[in-house]
Amino acid sequence: MADLGQFGKPTGIIGKFSGWMMDRYNKLEHVETIKSLDLQPDDHVLEIGYGTGQAMDLAAEKIHDEKIVGVDHSAAMFEVALRKNKKWVDRGVVELHVGDARKLDFPQESFNKVYSIHCIYFWEQPEVNLREIHRVLKNKGIAAITIRTGKGEVYQKFTDTNVKNWLESCGFKNVVINRLGKRKHKASVILGEKQI
Repeated sequence: MADLGQFGKPTGIIGKFSGWMMDRYNKLEHVETIKSLDLQPDDHVLEIGYGTGQAMDLAAEKIHDEKIVGVDHSAAMFEVALRKNKKWVDRGVVELHVGDARKLDFPQESFNKVYSIHCIYFWEQPEVNLREIHRVLKNKGIAAITIRTGKGEVYQKFTDTNVKNWLESCGFKNVVINRLGKRKHKASVILGEKQI
């Protein structure tokens, strides 16, 4: 796997600081992603790449009858997210794991909502991860992939149109792009539905 740096796989004290910086910079995308999923109290939700757990904390406010499960490959972020979401973990609403999004350790059709915010840039083969998301989603389940769009080199590969095409090639239907443009940087939430 390529070197992901502190933003791709935070480690140690510097990684925790990187997570704090990402929270400040990405708050709008966290809020808009959770809003776009229209979470209901009985939704069973998976977040891939939870980082510090900021979006998970927002999502947990909406869930009462089920739980939100998170997978991140950074042990440093696991520690931070565990602290940030302690009240939800103690109530059984949030469950955190360190793991690999290319091979999720959940049975088929486990979740009805899955989201990932600013992680796809670090996936070597995005379609592998998206197929895995499709596998763990229930029929009629919704996936949300949030990206930043812009002129930088990384954004040329990870355009919202490319993400839409990847979702469709992995079996998602009714794929839509919600563009967020109220900041200096622009972002998009791309939503797709699993239909069997």
